[in-house]
Amino acid sequence: DIIFLSLNNINPDGKATDAQIEQRLNAVLDHEMIHAFREKDLITEKEYDYLKKQVKKVRVPKAFDAESFAKKETFYTRAERINKRTFEERANRGIIDSTISKNELYAEEAIAEMYRARGFRSPLPPRAEGIYNKIYHQIKNHYLVEHLEMNHLVM
Repeated sequence: DIIFLSLNNINPDGKATDAQIEQRLNAVLDHEMIHAFREKDLITEKEYDYLKKQVKKVRVPKAFDAESFAKKETFYTRAERINKRTFEERANRGIIDSTISKNELYAEEAIAEMYRARGFRSPLPPRAEGIYNKIYHQIKNHYLVEHLEMNHLVM
């Protein structure tokens, strides 16, 4: 599968430092990886239920989104506020499967945003960090095994 990144969104004015570009890329990747993990069923239902509960409890940090921080929003209430119109427009145009509840869409977006906020002085709950690391290492190990097998076949 492929995750597309728009470098224009990462560094729109061309003035970001290498460190800022790296932080922004990592944030977007952390967010998009959650959608990919969910699509591929790499997050168990038990883990996903835990993450859904977390995004309804964990507040958005100021460094990540000052407006949401001032409103004392959780990641879930922020996702609902930010995405409500977009989800409704997509549903009206038939882009979103109507059998999926808005709450599920908001929950997945909130979880993705919670992981995106990792680089903004927002420590994840240890179990949430563990879920991400488990999946990351599974994918990494799978890639390494495939890579080694390919190299062995070429030799």
